[in-house]
Amino acid sequence: MDKPPRFMDKPPRLLIFVSHNGCGIVSPVIEHLRGNFSVVDVIYLQLPRMVIFLLLLASFRPNRKAWYQNWQRLREKTLFSFRMLTRACERHIARHRRNVDVFIQVGAQFSLGRYKQLVPYFVIADSTRHLSSNNKADEISIFRNQNTAHTWLALEGQVYRHATGLIARSVRVGESFVNHYGANRNAVLVRNFGVGLAHSDGNFSKQYDGKTVLFVGKGNFSAKGGQLVLEAFYKVREHIPDARLIIVGQEGKNIDNIEYLGLVSDRNRLRTLFEQAHLFALPSYIERFGMSILEAMAAYTPCIVANHSAMPEIIGDTGFTVPLGDASALAERILVLLQNPDLSAELGRKARARFEKNLSWEAVGNDINMFIRSRIHYYFIHHMEAVNNQSSLHTAGR
Repeated sequence: MDKPPRFMDKPPRLLIFVSHNGCGIVSPVIEHLRGNFSVVDVIYLQLPRMVIFLLLLASFRPNRKAWYQNWQRLREKTLFSFRMLTRACERHIARHRRNVDVFIQVGAQFSLGRYKQLVPYFVIADSTRHLSSNNKADEISIFRNQNTAHTWLALEGQVYRHATGLIARSVRVGESFVNHYGANRNAVLVRNFGVGLAHSDGNFSKQYDGKTVLFVGKGNFSAKGGQLVLEAFYKVREHIPDARLIIVGQEGKNIDNIEYLGLVSDRNRLRTLFEQAHLFALPSYIERFGMSILEAMAAYTPCIVANHSAMPEIIGDTGFTVPLGDASALAERILVLLQNPDLSAELGRKARARFEKNLSWEAVGNDINMFIRSRIHYYFIHHMEAVNNQSSLHTAGR
């Protein structure tokens, strides 16, 4: 931006960048921003098709799962991909710069390149590479060598330090911005948001049937805690023979009261599953935030999660946490809830109340709006001061 644009008399014009196909937070974030700002466009940055094809060949492994993970790592987590996406981002900025006031980037798998010190921009993130690379279960995020780690973290740090504002979905991510990358604490907003408009509106009669356990997780079943849930469920059935486990996001053979539903794209059906479940279990090893936890809480469904990442921060005192990888502890907590409908109902009411107060878009939307507007104002005030100072120096030099 060569001069400060208009930004107070009209809604700021936003251009949003998302790497690849984005993640679960993208749709509700965009939906919210469209309702409060003038969104010029949403650009999904992609590697060229030929590059993707070559990466598929380079990542080949006989095992299909290993092949996919290796391809995903090459596509998203390498310095090559970071730089390719950054160049693509630069091209889009050059094309749109005159018609956009502020840029938004979701995640930090790329940067605004040469523009990051020239334009106001915000970063929305549910994790940092420092956090994810130190999680042994998050295999694709682990650095292969120290040189790559040093360079990536340096590039990522520039993204955060130059940003006009940083929006973190959890305290641990906000602290990572500051402690691991040296970002300005005053430029960080921590808000636990993420659920879309298809969540339960709460206007239904919740029934706790004493038997239905719900698990939702696509991708790596074991890393999401799926195998742990299965192990715990068989322990539960020793005490409650008619207990049911519904698994969403995975394919499998229905057996022993275990029902695999695969991917459920119908949001209304998924909402009904959350509403009908007695409890929701997600003892994930790799969850960065956990949108499905919010959807369960919106449906008065108490949650059992691993004491890991942002999950305990999300549920607070409305459910249970269990040690990471402890199937026996998970089974015990499942039994406590299935055998105590009154306790389940109490926790469910607290979960819904916490969702409404702290986690819904109605609760956090105004905070995000005010943060973006205040940081834009801060940016342009300082921008104008810098322009005036340069002008004064130039005049004095004459």
